[in-house]
Amino acid sequence: MSGDTYSTTGTADGRTLAWCEYGDPAAPPVFLFHGTPGSRLDRDPFDRPAVARLIVPDRPGYGHSSPQPGRRLTDWPADVLTIADALGLETFSVVGISGGGPHALVCAAMLPADRLTRVGTICGLGPNDWPGATEGMNPMNVMFNELALTDPDQVLAMGEAMAEVIRADAAAFVAGPNPDLPEADRVLMQDPAVQAMMAASMTEAVRQGSRAFADEMIMFAHPWGFELSSIGVPVLVWHGSDDRNVPVSHARHIAEQVPGARLRVLEGEGHMTLPIQLSPAFLAALLGHAPDGTSD
Repeated sequence: MSGDTYSTTGTADGRTLAWCEYGDPAAPPVFLFHGTPGSRLDRDPFDRPAVARLIVPDRPGYGHSSPQPGRRLTDWPADVLTIADALGLETFSVVGISGGGPHALVCAAMLPADRLTRVGTICGLGPNDWPGATEGMNPMNVMFNELALTDPDQVLAMGEAMAEVIRADAAAFVAGPNPDLPEADRVLMQDPAVQAMMAASMTEAVRQGSRAFADEMIMFAHPWGFELSSIGVPVLVWHGSDDRNVPVSHARHIAEQVPGARLRVLEGEGHMTLPIQLSPAFLAALLGHAPDGTSD
């Protein structure tokens, strides 16, 4: 399915949810939650065979999904169930990338145990309410975190400025130099297929403006509305040791707080190499088709 061929369904409160599907339609279904910002066009740019049926939704306000004013993180599981029911899925797994990580974890905490089988995070963001949460984080994300708590209007303004740059030339935005990226990410970002996928996804992310991105940054910085310790389904946490967008300490914190979580830290990997280069291996581990290489 291409980005121009997407599916939609309606919610009980009159909104529209949009998504794309990738991979093997006969394989086990996995919801993939995009980053912040991102869209349903977050996918494997190399078109490698997938062991899963991947369902990638636009979250509210991104792409073709309607905005949800006042959205809370705890509202997301109901949207996931709406899509799953529309597709006739009795059971499924979920995985979140970066800002999609909190959305995967809230599903782990709130979705019915007879519907959700396994949960994963790839370079996923953790809560902001513990000492050292921003240590090792790149300066831009530290600033967003601080402003989300002290001056949310400034976050909205900065988000709109970034959206204008993306709308003007998404390819240049994606390919531009970024000294805050680790070496592994800088090398990956030179690949034309990666640049094309990310530019397309970023363009969709700001289709309706920047509000969805800004609202998520503000939402992540405040209490999430559930406790990681309440999660009872299996959770697999993968993170790159050199990640500067979301430091590896977030993965360790998540693994410490979620009962029975399995953690794998990949040495030398960054924030982008993990979900792009290693996504087939992660999906195989999530679905139990390969060893996950995790540590207790």
